[in-house]
Amino acid sequence: MNTFYEYVVEWVDEADDIIDCEYCETLGRAKDYAKDSRYAGTVRVDIALVRSSGDEIDGLQERGYAYFDSNGNLPLRFTDGNAVPVRFLRRFGLIENKTS
Repeated sequence: MNTFYEYVVEWVDEADDIIDCEYCETLGRAKDYAKDSRYAGTVRVDIALVRSSGDEIDGLQERGYAYFDSNGNLPLRFTDGNAVPVRFLRRFGLIENKTS
């Protein structure tokens, strides 16, 4: 099974329904999408790191989301229970890089 990571931007309305979403390869691109003026009336915009696992034969088997909070922090686990890889926690300054 192959695992890959990407980002998603979700525009959410007052009923807490996702009215649209956009998947991106980079956080920078996700942040650019989050500024899209087409959705100026939405209640909020959520950005998450997405973990997807599957293969060409069986298709998508698992998908989990780790939503950034208002301070830009990620949780330690995705919604499917898998751990957020250390490289992402380091990238966003949530854990210290080890020095030799």
